[in-house]
Order: sequence, then structure tokens, then C-alpha cells
Amino acid sequence: MRTRALLVIPLVVAVLYLFSQALVPLGPQRLTFYGAEVASVKLLATIGCFVAAARFRRGEYLGVAWALLGADYALLFIKDILFGRAIHVAGLTPEASATWRAMFVICANLSGAIASVMLARAWAVAGIALPGSRTSQRLASMVAVIVAVAIVGNGLWRDLHNLQDTEAVIAIASCLGDVVSFSVIAPILLTALAMRGGALAWPWALLTASYCAWLIYDMCWSFERQWNLAGPTLRTVEEFWRAVACALALAGGVAQAWAIRSASGRSRTATESRSTTS
Repeated sequence: MRTRALLVIPLVVAVLYLFSQALVPLGPQRLTFYGAEVASVKLLATIGCFVAAARFRRGEYLGVAWALLGADYALLFIKDILFGRAIHVAGLTPEASATWRAMFVICANLSGAIASVMLARAWAVAGIALPGSRTSQRLASMVAVIVAVAIVGNGLWRDLHNLQDTEAVIAIASCLGDVVSFSVIAPILLTALAMRGGALAWPWALLTASYCAWLIYDMCWSFERQWNLAGPTLRTVEEFWRAVACALALAGGVAQAWAIRSASGRSRTATESRSTTS
């Protein structure tokens, strides 16, 4: 029951985002608001991932995966604070800031891609049987890959024709990382289904939801011409899904930490009970 309460986190973040951005007028003030909002939600996701990683012993498989996912969000948060277009604490020239942004985005997406693959393989490492036949599992994975390429590919193809622009390089690195992350949605979802009914299912379900929210975010900007929406409206929709995705990552990390703590508590209780009766 307590874990279900974590669903309040993305709901509260979404409501706060919609309410706050509605109060900020269009123009430079709205751009500054978006800069602060983007950095804030990435910080929330960073906290959630590292809270989960901290519950594992050093070097444990899932602990490393959560730490890498946290590093992904942390690098993007630092990038937005130091070298962002709206917030640039480092005070560098636009060209230098763009170069540093590219470096941070490349490292962040590499970390995130590795984390996603590790999370997708967690069922195999733990010896968990996924639901469905091997054929259906492979089919689900293939569908996820096709959907990922279809959504991200449009924007990626556009940016590949503009490699002289540093911002295009940043977008390409982000797209490639997203293709890997979105391609593993199927095994992460199947892992959640395999553990349904227990506390351990919640982290995987929330992670799946986070990846799906990121998928919708990418869909917004990748097909921005097809949506035929005004620029400010499209940006509002994009940032809504970014905020939800990060909030779900925070909730997933906390759910993972709670599940590990609960399992450790039951283990200690069982050990103490055996010691008392022996």
C-alpha cells in the first residue's frame, strides 16, 4: 500500500509544472522558467536513482545499473546548470558552452544506455523466468526496437544532415542513447510482469512508465512539424512529458530502495526467529 503512494509523485510534479508554467508569461521569462524546471526534474530523477543504488552492496549488479542511470541524470543536470542556454553558471562563451554541452550529453547518454541494457538483462542475471514464450518475448523486443527507431529516427535523420552544428551533434548523441533505452522497454516491462503482486514489481513498472514518458517526449519533438502546433504549445507538451518521466524515475528509485529495505527486514526477522527457537 505504501509503495502505491509513490504514484502521487508524478501526479504532483505534473500538476506543479502545469500550474507554474501557466503563471509565467511567454518570452525570456518562460525560457528561464523552462531552464530551471528542466534542471529541477533531472535533479529529482538523479536523487531517486542514487537512493536506489545506495541500498545495494558495492559492486552488486542492480546497484551498478541504478548508479549508472543516476549518473546519466546527474550529468544532464550539471550540464543544464553550468552550460545551459537559459542558465549558464560557468559563464563561458556560447561556442564553448555548446562544446561542453555536447561532451556532457555524450557521456550521459552512454551511461544511460549501459544502465538500460543492464536493467533489461536483470531478469537473466537473477534467474527470473519472464512471462510468455521465448518467441513472444523476442517479438515484444523487436516491436520495441522498431517503435524506438521509428520515433527517434525522424529527428536523427534530420540532425545527421547538419553535423557542422554542435547542437545537432548533441541531438544525435541524445537520439542514439534514446534508441538503446527505448529498445529495452519490452524486457523491463516483462520483468515487472514476472514479479507482479510483489513489492519488487513496482520499481520495474515505474521504470517502464518513465521510459514510455520519455518515448512520448521524443515523439513530440521528432514529429514537431506533423503536429502542426504552435511553438509555445508544443514546448509546453514536451516539458510536461519530460517532467513526468523524471518524476517516475524518482518514484522507481524510491520503490526499489523500499523493496530492498523491506526484504532485508524480513530476512533479519527470519534469522532472529530461527535463533530464538534453536
